[in-house]
Amino acid sequence: MPPGLSLLHVVIVYNKENTFGLQKDASILSKLLISAGRSIGKSIGGIKLIDMREPPIVCDICIHLEIPQPVWFQWAKYTIMFVNHEWWLESWNGYLDQFDVAMFRDEFSMKKSALQNGIVVPWCCDIVPKNTNKKGLVWFLGGSVNKRAAAESILPLWKESYPNLSVFTTTELSVQVSSNVHIHVGFLSEKDKEAMSHEALGHICISRAESLGYPAIEAESYGGYMILNTLPCFQEYFGMSKHISWVKTPIDDKGYAVFERDNCSLQLDNALHGFINGSIPSFEETVAVNKERKEACIKGLGKMLQMCLDSGREGLPKQMPPLLTFEDCPFISIVTLVYNRPKFIENACLNLLTTDYPKEKIEWVVIDDSDPDASPSNRVIQFQNKFPGVVTYIPLVRKTPIGVKRNIAIEKAKHSVILMMDDDDYYPSTSFRRRVAYLQKGRREYGCAVCTTIAMYDLRTGISAVNVPPYTLSLGERCSEATLTFTRDFWNARKFEAVDMAEGENFIKGRESLVAEMPPQQIIVALSHGSNTSRRKSPEGKAGCFWGFPRELLVFLHGLVGVSIEEDTSS
Repeated sequence: MPPGLSLLHVVIVYNKENTFGLQKDASILSKLLISAGRSIGKSIGGIKLIDMREPPIVCDICIHLEIPQPVWFQWAKYTIMFVNHEWWLESWNGYLDQFDVAMFRDEFSMKKSALQNGIVVPWCCDIVPKNTNKKGLVWFLGGSVNKRAAAESILPLWKESYPNLSVFTTTELSVQVSSNVHIHVGFLSEKDKEAMSHEALGHICISRAESLGYPAIEAESYGGYMILNTLPCFQEYFGMSKHISWVKTPIDDKGYAVFERDNCSLQLDNALHGFINGSIPSFEETVAVNKERKEACIKGLGKMLQMCLDSGREGLPKQMPPLLTFEDCPFISIVTLVYNRPKFIENACLNLLTTDYPKEKIEWVVIDDSDPDASPSNRVIQFQNKFPGVVTYIPLVRKTPIGVKRNIAIEKAKHSVILMMDDDDYYPSTSFRRRVAYLQKGRREYGCAVCTTIAMYDLRTGISAVNVPPYTLSLGERCSEATLTFTRDFWNARKFEAVDMAEGENFIKGRESLVAEMPPQQIIVALSHGSNTSRRKSPEGKAGCFWGFPRELLVFLHGLVGVSIEEDTSS
């Protein structure tokens, strides 16, 4: 590290299964951030590229590519949201105040966004052009819905008198085309795409909507002629280039280009005339433009880093995951809802007996609306007699909505910190202490802590799995109610609705900034047994890792559903 430069550790978190633009974004950021850091007197020490399903790690700066990952908010001192406005979802608006900087690739997208602290970083790519003879016209659609929508409007207008056009798409197009249009359906490797792009004389990059996608940026970097439509981001980025033909497309109220047939036909005629009679940039011109784009990107990234450092964000806890000592453990009320599953109360008792949370600081609130012949009341009373003062038992005379049961139990609970514990889930010994630590000892004191991703284990099949709810959903829709940990004040501000499923959704909605998402490690293993009320289901497959459960625990858990464990005699 050069003398005088302070070190910053950066994590870029994204969906590594996306082999298109996100991989390129991550690659460019990891290459250019080092230079950007130097430009403001900072040294970037080790950039880690992490899949969004991996557990979080402590870092100075976490950059979220396109999809916000709230479980990371506590683990980074500064948080940057790399926004693709084309794909931003309303369900993510609850995270708006969690970002120190929102990074955009074009001014139009930033103005359309509700995100604050925005900055436009002029984007680039890392293509090295080749001085080759170019020929042909290509259109790469990939898997883009918006590019495909544009193609299905434009391709039927392609005349036999136009140049030959090669179109590459991952999915079929529902269009009739002229004989000089060749549509290739299937996956195109980056190597083959790069080779064709270097050789192409012209690139069509028309789209229904864009957040300045790579096809247009790369087309310029390869040194070809471009045919674009008048999306604001294209006009902003490429407006001064003389090697472009424009197809004028009005923009509707939703920000989509409108492809009106007669207008598009005329515009396409003009664009192809420009292509046939125009010129492509020289090799030297292309090299100079690429260098200019790269320097502008580095400068923009430097400003983005400086915005983070100037944001005044509070520091991280001394330890992550946060630590709660036994002496600091507050009194807690653990709430269990039971209904017609008398055998599983044994599992709930086991969770309480094996927890490392100080027993003298625990109240167990059991609320029971079971049928008389299916109630675990006798076992609860036995536990109460063995541990006087621990159990608050609330029998109900009729079947009651789950949300109402939670409210009644909390109303009766003694303490101001509330933890939910399902009778049919396994909670590791450190679970309660970890949950309260995230609530009270995290980046700040939160009103609520919860998991979204959870470990699962099927008691009928022995299959181990990790359930990851869709990232398109809001935090409330993704939350596991069985891991809810919150203060009485948080509950008093808004109680549970009278519903029988997904009661956490509206409990959290609009309060996301008060909620800490916890990584699932050592918090819960949700047990599937065929009578669950949860929407989370175990996948099919083979028996797996068993989550490291000792044999005695496996025998006990499987015994709850009448499944026996056989000895392995193969050795």
